[in-house]
Amino acid sequence: MLQGSELVSDRQSKEPTTDLAAAVYCYGLPNGLMFSVRGKCKNVFRFVPPFTTTNEQLDRATDPPREPAQIAAALQHSMTLHDTP
Repeated sequence: MLQGSELVSDRQSKEPTTDLAAAVYCYGLPNGLMFSVRGKCKNVFRFVPPFTTTNEQLDRATDPPREPAQIAAALQHSMTLHDTP
């Protein structure tokens, strides 16, 4: 099984949200969600779960994050990392 989810700021223009993708990735790792960020603009999450993954685990991995403050903090951290020379 392979699943990809593209993050865009607007569904019409399909403008990529690279910073948000990086923040969600930074949030996901310590919270038990492992995936890779791919695509030309680095805004596509790629999930490749093992065959033993349960439906509940898949639901958790694909649900939007429920802790907006933590995502915002991860976004700020991600932007700080990108600004460092």
